[in-house]
Amino acid sequence: MQAVGQPFISKQVSQFVEGLQRHNFKWEDKPLEELQKEYSNCDSYLKWWCNTKQRENDTRFCIARNKWLKEFMIEHPPNFKISSACCKYAKKDLSKKIIKEGNYNLKIVGIRKAEGGQRATAYKNCFDNNTGECDNYRPVFWYLNDTKKLYDNYFNVLHSDCYTVYGFKRTGCACCPFGGEDVEMELEAIKLHEPKLYKAVNNIFGKSYEYTRKYREFVKTHSK
Repeated sequence: MQAVGQPFISKQVSQFVEGLQRHNFKWEDKPLEELQKEYSNCDSYLKWWCNTKQRENDTRFCIARNKWLKEFMIEHPPNFKISSACCKYAKKDLSKKIIKEGNYNLKIVGIRKAEGGQRATAYKNCFDNNTGECDNYRPVFWYLNDTKKLYDNYFNVLHSDCYTVYGFKRTGCACCPFGGEDVEMELEAIKLHEPKLYKAVNNIFGKSYEYTRKYREFVKTHSK
């Protein structure tokens, strides 16, 4: 992941920062028109930086969605590559490769609508019929939290130590920087229970952890 870049804050933010880095952006506070003259073929990323990419009340495509982020990056430009590409190379591409090589016709994923987030809101029902390709089935898509508890109790489901011992609310890639403030709790847990994994994730994501902590301190200081 060092080669393609490390995750920072969210996939959305990482994609825009990655785009600006590719154009050797100087993290400067100038009007959009001036920046457009200075950086060619960079319009979408510049509009994010200048907060002109807002769609009605939707601020997902504006840097202002993350409080004080623009001011922070001007004062503390990133000195490492940022990217959301780890999801592509470590999960998406690998999944497609396995499906193709195995000639599978059904993929089963444990996504629940009640969890929220981009993945849950991306689907309208529990099944996608992809003609000539692998279909997608989400068997627990409609399960509410109470439904999940009933299922667990009825079938005596044994959960991972991540939930029962470490206290995680949900799991994904180990200590992914996209996990928000929960990442610090995850890091403390694996430092205690899985020291080798703790060393590994710090080697992979260390610069992102450090930069994120610096950003959070910046927000606290400037929000007083």
